[in-house]
Amino acid sequence: MAHNLKSPVAQLIGLTDLLKKTVKMDGLAQETIEKIANSSQSLHDIINDLNQILHIRRGNDAYFEEVDLNNILRKVLYTLETDIRLKHAEIKIRADKEIEMRGVKAYFQSIFYNLVSNALKYTNPERTSVININIRKSNDDLVISVSDNGVGIDLENAGDKLFQLYQRVHSGYQGKGFGLFLTKTQVEAMGGIIEVDSTIGQGTTFRFVFSRNI
Repeated sequence: MAHNLKSPVAQLIGLTDLLKKTVKMDGLAQETIEKIANSSQSLHDIINDLNQILHIRRGNDAYFEEVDLNNILRKVLYTLETDIRLKHAEIKIRADKEIEMRGVKAYFQSIFYNLVSNALKYTNPERTSVININIRKSNDDLVISVSDNGVGIDLENAGDKLFQLYQRVHSGYQGKGFGLFLTKTQVEAMGGIIEVDSTIGQGTTFRFVFSRNI
């Protein structure tokens, strides 16, 4: 159903853009067209989000292969290099050498990207940002954790909506509440579980446990 909505919404975006460029309008008409354009773009983004979730849950793009997690992490940190530098953040990595597991490469890239970018976003202005990333083997399991010393999360009041779609737990920050929902969906699609510990004003740790036998 979401796929069937993409075409008419794209046409609506195109028509409003054409109107803005070719038709002279007074203030009220211009404001109305802008609202229609913004609403259309928001609907377009939601449809894309839903399609992404449906693909994951149906396994449409779940190509399982041996994944080099250290290599993926290096690429993600390279992508976020500018943000890391602007935040003056310190990244500390503790990872077993040559650690691989059978999983979906694109999912692991997305998981690392979402968690590190979140840690960079929710830094505590009173101290230097430190992000700890651990990747280790534990018997037949793979344990990944991403910890920060940022603003923390009020799990008592917001924990039940932390991984829900379009739910946000921090005010005053940009975002739409999709990243953690996507992360949880990707983790579970690879047979993993996700845990979170957090203290307000001290920081947050996200932990994932995957069976290496999947």
